[in-house]
Amino acid sequence: MLKKLFVAILLSGSAILVAQNKDFGAWYSLGGRYEITKKIQLNISEEFRTNSNAGSINQFFTELGLNYKLNKYFSIGGNYRFIKKREDDDQFYTRNRFYGDLEFKLPLKRFEFNYRFRFQKQKNKFAEYEIDLEPIFINRHKFELEYNIPGSKLTPSVFYERFFRTYTSKAYEAVSVRYGLGLSYKFNKKHAISAGYFVDKDLVPNVEYLRVLSFGYRFNLK
Repeated sequence: MLKKLFVAILLSGSAILVAQNKDFGAWYSLGGRYEITKKIQLNISEEFRTNSNAGSINQFFTELGLNYKLNKYFSIGGNYRFIKKREDDDQFYTRNRFYGDLEFKLPLKRFEFNYRFRFQKQKNKFAEYEIDLEPIFINRHKFELEYNIPGSKLTPSVFYERFFRTYTSKAYEAVSVRYGLGLSYKFNKKHAISAGYFVDKDLVPNVEYLRVLSFGYRFNLK
């Protein structure tokens, strides 16, 4: 079942992108976690993202947040992201983003189903369109399925995420979607790496596709 999902996502994404002849980028991340208590976790991460066929840095950011585990199924979190993004004039401008998460995890034998609802607010200092001068409110719904391979430290996954924007001057609308697959490898309790391939599709103001290869390293301090 999981193998078929992987193949379907890869083929559909490739077919669309060949037809659209759109962009390609690589995203690199480094993240750390520290357990303050058994239920409270401090997270910090750095990431930079490229586009223009991975030849140009599109943005880089620092993120800091806290996560609180309510029980074995639910957790909540709050984060701040300081972003520097390259805009149309080829200069980097600051974006400030705040967001809150509600996460749900459900083990299903060797599978694990994950759902994350994220509400984020962002303020831009550069606006290509007049409506972008407004504070940007986004609701995000992410669905993910992981598979625990027997006797292996590798964990494959597939995901689908939908973005909805709430405007102060117009109606609620879908603005983008992401879907793809990933693979993580856990060396031990403190160190893990990950890689993935996904499609990042903007729906407004024009339909645009970005193929992304992602690479990450995460460590636990405690």
